[in-house]
Amino acid sequence: MDKDTREKLIEAATPLFAWKGFAGASIRELAKAADVNSALISYHFGGKEGLYAAVLHTHLTHLLSALEQVSRSTADPEERIRLFIKTVSDIHKEKPFLLRLLQGELINPSVYFEKVLVTSFKKLITFLPATVAEGKDLGKFAPDIHPLYASVALVSMVNFYFIIRPLAEQIFPQDLNRDEEYIKQVARIYLKGVKEE
Repeated sequence: MDKDTREKLIEAATPLFAWKGFAGASIRELAKAADVNSALISYHFGGKEGLYAAVLHTHLTHLLSALEQVSRSTADPEERIRLFIKTVSDIHKEKPFLLRLLQGELINPSVYFEKVLVTSFKKLITFLPATVAEGKDLGKFAPDIHPLYASVALVSMVNFYFIIRPLAEQIFPQDLNRDEEYIKQVARIYLKGVKEE
């Protein structure tokens, strides 16, 4: 029962924290959304701060776990980049509030910005630049490509679409495979761009 209540609270708190931020979501609202007594937030998480940390941790653990699997791939750099693009796209479908939570922390950092986000992204920041550098070493990517900046460009290309998705749904073609088509285009444009002319 305890595990179910914890999960219920995390699940109910996720959209509230995503849309209202840490400060904007009250304990009363969080408990009401989960249909539990507000005292259970303190019991399971030690308060609103602990619940917020659990929400961030749940989403970031999922992200980092998936990306760690990509980083362990023995595929060549080009295929690893394709796998990264698909994995990030899949994560956004599975965890639609992830980007809102991250945006909230970037715009209005909480005490968890350093504790959770910076620590998590330091793990991520080594994988993509190393992949781009390997592509350069193998002669597959242009020698003047900067691995870190090229990695930031890729992350931006993949994530921006999901950030503007509500707008994209209004202006992009009403194609059932819109997400898949977008990520195919990102892979094509990006990989063509990093290759030697």
